[in-house]
Amino acid sequence: MKRFSLPMVALVLLLTPMTADSADVTGVLLYDDRPVAEVFPDITVAVIQANPWEPGDQIDGTVDLATSSYSISGLGAARYGLSVYLDRTPPTTNVGNPGDLQAYINIEPPDAQAVVEQDLDILYNYHVVSPIDANADLDGAGLDCTAHPAVDYPITFAIEPVPRAANYVFFASLNSCPGGSADLIEIPTDQTSAVIDWGTADEDFQQLWVQCVGAGGSNLCTGTTYRYNDAHVWGLMLRDSDSSGRGSHRTDAVVIPAVASASGAQGTYWTSAVSVTNLMTTDRTIDVTYTPRGVNGLSTYQETSITLPASSQLSWSDVMDELFSATGAGALEFRGHQLAVTSRTSTPGSEEGSYGQGIPPIQPEQILESSATDSATMGGVEEGETFRTNLGLCEVWGENTTVRVTIYDSALNELGFQDKQLRPYENIQINQVAKTVAGANNLSNGIVKVTVTSGSGRIGAYLSVVDNATGDPTYIAIAPQAPAGG
Repeated sequence: MKRFSLPMVALVLLLTPMTADSADVTGVLLYDDRPVAEVFPDITVAVIQANPWEPGDQIDGTVDLATSSYSISGLGAARYGLSVYLDRTPPTTNVGNPGDLQAYINIEPPDAQAVVEQDLDILYNYHVVSPIDANADLDGAGLDCTAHPAVDYPITFAIEPVPRAANYVFFASLNSCPGGSADLIEIPTDQTSAVIDWGTADEDFQQLWVQCVGAGGSNLCTGTTYRYNDAHVWGLMLRDSDSSGRGSHRTDAVVIPAVASASGAQGTYWTSAVSVTNLMTTDRTIDVTYTPRGVNGLSTYQETSITLPASSQLSWSDVMDELFSATGAGALEFRGHQLAVTSRTSTPGSEEGSYGQGIPPIQPEQILESSATDSATMGGVEEGETFRTNLGLCEVWGENTTVRVTIYDSALNELGFQDKQLRPYENIQINQVAKTVAGANNLSNGIVKVTVTSGSGRIGAYLSVVDNATGDPTYIAIAPQAPAGG
């Protein structure tokens, strides 16, 4: 991914003999080659900090707005990151938020008696107003490859005017996912906006930024902190809402591995009731994808969008029928951070009421992949007259993978294994897994081990133990085991 940072001003060191045992840094804060307080007389808060690159304490300095000067003392002969934040009013904002001014340089006094005189070029944090408002929390993930806000191209990339800027240069970096920067365009203009008709496709995304050129030719601005759901980062990244295909590598996916709207044994009819809660204080649009059982989920799926008001919940008693007008069985995926999702698959009972099993979303610690935790073992496998056990496997990363399913008896004697190839987003269920995989027609207190043996996919797995007399199931998530004590 293309990364950009604040410009570094030239560092001039003027050494003066002195008797102090620590270095001092002093200078003037400039904006477009003028004292910053002359250009912005409404500055109310000024903070300057030196943070050592190696472990150590932060050192605070002082700013004199009457003279637009600063000083910071107590530095050693080490490398520091020197940060300045200036807050203005009206309106009053928190230091470091949109509308403020700032500067950053790296500085390294040559010894503990140095006096470093260094003027700092202050940069204005521009405010993006189109195609999104940078002051709002963005519905996406700051550093994840594909989880960025979606917009419709062509876009008008616009910012609020930057004081004393004579010209602007709008940049769009096209980034492949994964792979990094693929191409770059720049649009010089004397306006505060530019039209970018160069969209993205599939997993590609764009990173947008602006340079603001002052009368002297120097850059006057920098991007602010963009508040994505999972992090605050430097960099505005967007994807095209019309990008073809489902895409992959989504770390904001909330996956229910099994949903149904279908007939079952003994006259049952199974449906899945699902609730999703928006934990944020802003309205959101969430993508929901249904992948039928046993298909390639990159090519065969149904997708819809739902609007979740702020701090609210939506529920469906038969989610497949109400959202997709579909029958059968498969997996359901919601894309978005800070969601609480619950699911129960049930059937009407012989008397009034129902019975079934809760099927929660696959949790991050349950995911199996060849490059990390690749296997998990779970007991409770039953096969015989009283109970039968089904095994579910669900690929969640959008990649091919091979999974080995091994059955053991209660003494961990291996009874047999089978390898299963799962396509991107494919979900399968192996009914009567002990009998199907190992030919075990009668097994009590059996054990199953699920291992990802090859491929780049990521797998969630579960057991469903079914009472043969009633058809009542019990859901068991298969996950690596770890101590939970204090």
